Amino acid sequence: MKVDPNIALSETGFLFHASMGDSYSVNPTGLRIIQLIREGKTVQEVVATLTEEFDVAAEQAEEDVQDFLPYLQQLKILIHA
Repeated sequence: MKVDPNIALSETGFLFHASMGDSYSVNPTGLRIIQLIREGKTVQEVVATLTEEFDVAAEQAEEDVQDFLPYLQQLKILIHA
């Protein structure tokens, strides 16, 4: 799974899907998840980073990531590599 290369991502959490013309806004946690996936991190690495950077329990970070990924796939922000 990777971030569609047609996605433009700002530092403020604004996303633009160039090939579809859609735009979205995400919160800081969502932004970080997308950035980490774009960097090639695994789900486990994303969870570990969120746990460290956002001072959240690993279980909560895992749940948040697992809930967010299908949403990103539905919006075609994430694609299967």
